[in-house]
Amino acid sequence: MIAFLLLATLQSSSSRPDAAVVGTVRDAESGRPLVGAIVTALDAGRWATANSDGRYAIAMLPAGPQRIALRSLGHAPYSLRVIVPRDGTLELNVALQAIPTRLPIVEVRRHRGVIDQSTRMAPTTDQRTITAAQLASHPQLSEPDFLRAVTGGDVGMAPETPGGLHVRGGGADQTEFAIDGAPVFNPFHVSDLLGALDAWADKGTAPGTLEASKIVAGANAFSRPLCQFPRYPRYTGPSNDAEAAKLASNYTCTSP
Repeated sequence: MIAFLLLATLQSSSSRPDAAVVGTVRDAESGRPLVGAIVTALDAGRWATANSDGRYAIAMLPAGPQRIALRSLGHAPYSLRVIVPRDGTLELNVALQAIPTRLPIVEVRRHRGVIDQSTRMAPTTDQRTITAAQLASHPQLSEPDFLRAVTGGDVGMAPETPGGLHVRGGGADQTEFAIDGAPVFNPFHVSDLLGALDAWADKGTAPGTLEASKIVAGANAFSRPLCQFPRYPRYTGPSNDAEAAKLASNYTCTSP
């Protein structure tokens, strides 16, 4: 009985988890530290992450053989077997090979909003719509403003910035707008359209021919009449005159 107890005590003492595995994890090509790389002692069920210098430390390991696995996003995983010394530290420095990594698709869903009873507008959806009657009775606008009226929920506005209308965080040039079904791809290009519609709705003045202009460095590069689909602007000005070709007055809306 005494011999058995002595043997059990020696075995327990020899397997106490007093050892550690430490080292660095770096990129094999550049040598840069792989911050956040995960180093796991599989047999002991312990792990550590590399710090800003690429260093890691797994303490409280039992002496003897251990399987060590290393992985870092964008790099090939690597594993090896080591012998952990008794009451000591094993330094293990590893360089991982970079490989292209295909990440799984991340799908972001938003919470469906509720109807705003104060403005009687549609709930927060992919499309926000307001009628002329709703615009006229909008409680938060001192004067009719179509763009301000559709803000809220997923739509935000910062009027002093060039791309100041945002839908779900996207820029103004990533959002399509429609005025009476006509597509407009930048809200800050619709001032003439809105002015014409406002005069038509409030004063009964039907819009004439509207013009679109391209502004370069603060100057009008060229202009064209806006034609009702499927009509298109056909050049009717003088031949071989580059300056005349820039003027909307030298184009006529023509049916195909």
